[in-house]
Amino acid sequence: MNVPKLRTINGAHLALKELDPSTAISASAIRKLVKSGQLPAIQSGNRTYINMDILTDLLEHPENYPAPEQKPELTQGIRRVVV
Repeated sequence: MNVPKLRTINGAHLALKELDPSTAISASAIRKLVKSGQLPAIQSGNRTYINMDILTDLLEHPENYPAPEQKPELTQGIRRVVV
């Protein structure tokens, strides 16, 4: 059985720093990938866990992980308030 290498967002950033000390990927960039849905993650309470194998594969082959379609905004601007 292969146990996945799960890390928190900050732990994933530190693991990337160990692999490449001059990496340009920040913890904030990893958070944005998770929030956009491009990088799958596991939520447990306040923690977000990332599979390091998927993260490194995403960074090596981004074409295999297309960004999900964005839903159109429901708001169209500031509505007028009539007094």
